[in-house]
Amino acid sequence: MTPPTAGFSMASPDGTNGWYVSAVPVTPAGSDATSGVASLEVSSDNATWLPSITFSVDGNYTVYSRVVDTAGNSRTVSRAIHIDRTAPTPFITIPVPNGLAGWYVSAPTASP
Repeated sequence: MTPPTAGFSMASPDGTNGWYVSAVPVTPAGSDATSGVASLEVSSDNATWLPSITFSVDGNYTVYSRVVDTAGNSRTVSRAIHIDRTAPTPFITIPVPNGLAGWYVSAPTASP
């Protein structure tokens, strides 16, 4: 009657504040000391179960891991994944030239 343990096998976030900046392969992990593990599966919707899954598109996701032991007990756990693979676009604002033919007659001030 004791359910198995369930978790994930995945890399730690490679960005700051818990964000991933690369694709995130996820496989289920778990164990059962009494009867043994019958199946390990992951899901991105808690309905379609797969042996592994990779998240590669920017966004916020919930991934689910389900472990079933040979006695039929199961446990499902979830975890949030945050991905931002898109680099920021830098830009500088420079005022329109105030002289003739695109020249400045005074020093322009650029700002980020």
